[in-house]
Amino acid sequence: MFSKLFLLLSLLSLIAFASDTMDTTLITELNAGLFTTDKPVDLAWLKSRGGNVQTVLISMYGRDHKVRHRIKLLEALGNFNDTATVAFLKDRNVSTENRVLRLVAIRSLGQGMGRDSIEVLKGSLQDNDPHVRRQTAETLADLKTPESDALVQGFLAQEKADWVTSRVKKHLALSEPPQPGIVHLKR
Repeated sequence: MFSKLFLLLSLLSLIAFASDTMDTTLITELNAGLFTTDKPVDLAWLKSRGGNVQTVLISMYGRDHKVRHRIKLLEALGNFNDTATVAFLKDRNVSTENRVLRLVAIRSLGQGMGRDSIEVLKGSLQDNDPHVRRQTAETLADLKTPESDALVQGFLAQEKADWVTSRVKKHLALSEPPQPGIVHLKR
């Protein structure tokens, strides 16, 4: 009995050690790939790191308090739409006091969830922070669905901050494809 228990405990500790070693290797790779460049995250590279990469990214976010690193981690998480990642990004949108991190979380939710983010994001159109409202409207506009377009138009009709409506309208104009036969001249 004792030897079976000892064998089981040894096996479990070996599995835990192997898992920690793999996570350490993955963390090293992610650190090198995310934080040594200002380029956007390469999705193919990120997904090639393995199946638990989202869990490791979330863990790294909790350990690393550099805002620049947290931005890159949130951007990387925007490439996934599994339940744990979406819950984490939702929480960052609601509970993070750092405005920049909230804005990146909003953008990442839209990127990762696509059309499914509409229900999650529409409450942020009423946020007290005008920067959060602007980012939310721009993220919803990028989804280009009838529902998200209606939300953005309703938002523009009721938004009180002129600079916010101006920025969102500019974003909408820049995201429109050029129309044939129309030449835009630079001034």
